[in-house]
Amino acid sequence: MQNKIIRPQWSSLTNYLLVTTGAVVGLGNIFQFPYFISKFGGLFLLFFILCEVLVSVPILLAELLIGRRGKQNPVGAFSILSMETGASSRWRYVGWISFVILSLTLSFYTVSVAYPLKYFFGAIQTFWMEGSHANLLHAAVPLTDLHLRFTTLEISFMVFLIATMLVILRGINRGLEGISRITVPAYFVILAVLAVLSCLQGEYFVDALKYLFTVRADQSVLTVLFAALTFAFFKLNVGMGSMIVYGSYLPYNVSLGKSTLMIICFDIVASLLSYFVLYPLSLQSHQAMSDIPNYYHNSLSILASSYYGSFIAPLFFLAAVMAAWTPTIAMAESATVILIERFDMTRKKASIIIFLLALLIGTFVVRSYNLWVDVVLVNHMNFQQLLDAFSSNLLTPFAALLTAIFAGWIVKKQITESELGFNVGLYNVWRFLIRVLAPVVIIVVALSLLELI
Repeated sequence: MQNKIIRPQWSSLTNYLLVTTGAVVGLGNIFQFPYFISKFGGLFLLFFILCEVLVSVPILLAELLIGRRGKQNPVGAFSILSMETGASSRWRYVGWISFVILSLTLSFYTVSVAYPLKYFFGAIQTFWMEGSHANLLHAAVPLTDLHLRFTTLEISFMVFLIATMLVILRGINRGLEGISRITVPAYFVILAVLAVLSCLQGEYFVDALKYLFTVRADQSVLTVLFAALTFAFFKLNVGMGSMIVYGSYLPYNVSLGKSTLMIICFDIVASLLSYFVLYPLSLQSHQAMSDIPNYYHNSLSILASSYYGSFIAPLFFLAAVMAAWTPTIAMAESATVILIERFDMTRKKASIIIFLLALLIGTFVVRSYNLWVDVVLVNHMNFQQLLDAFSSNLLTPFAALLTAIFAGWIVKKQITESELGFNVGLYNVWRFLIRVLAPVVIIVVALSLLELI
């Protein structure tokens, strides 16, 4: 049987694609993907696409089908499918693990958005004061300085968190769909325009294009493969439960396979656009691209070298803010819905609780960047590092592993067949991937992240 609980639905397939694309396209597309390509070459792109399709997509489909079948939040959806399958009711605790992940990740991810937000306003201010010939490096606050500015970080964090919660208060149709109809198309248009401007400067576009198909002999194949595997695993936010919530709003007449394929294509396009914005300019300026934590400052330095730098930089960091906002909204919505449905709360009350929880934890995260930077808790990690390691390296792979086992081994085959609607051959491929390959890969990634292998 199917759960017939009446709940809001996405008003159209287009809106669903916009909202879900916004949830999976984030800061990783804009900053980390170009860095990995510049470091590893075209082999990383090949491995990334393969890992995303063979590992992340099967788990994403599992989360979507669990959500749509259960028509509930992660806790409720696991409970309903457990009853329908005759499995233990303890599977609902996977949903509660997702709630913990969402609450913790929302807190430190929102703080991280303070950086592109600061660089966006810094670029705007510099352009306003100095005009079209502005020296954008005046806006390039080193991260070490920004870390020490408690008030700057705290205000940026609070502004972003408040903006997120205002969207959540409006619900899925007026809130999530409304903002995604603006931010997601604007994000792609901005990056497309900037990519064209970047590639028009000299012959660096051709070099950047050739580099996508270059295999670097100085990089180990296994090193590149594992980097792509780890990046692809976290890229689609699997294991967090947000896709279960988004799937619960999905009508039954929408094909999970086709819509997910479109989302993956949008995700890859977003990554490539960012690459074609930054990499040609890095070649022109003879600057190597940087990874965390220097990619914000490094990106602005690269953009400043461009002839159109005073125009490109503000728009680029505006796109970065948009890319960070929609995943934040997905996390906040998912955590809020769990409180609404498990404790019979109003959306307003649940949103306020999630806001206060994120504000409390986030304030501790901000302090760990400056006032508490030397306070070591466990294994030479401060509060922010410990929180990130606990949520990202331990809980998220654990939840993703349990989700894969549940969808592949516990839920009845008739249910997954019905929800996915695949032909026999494609369904058998998905079933093998979710039952065998995905769990093995998740375990390997988790053990590596925990430095156990």
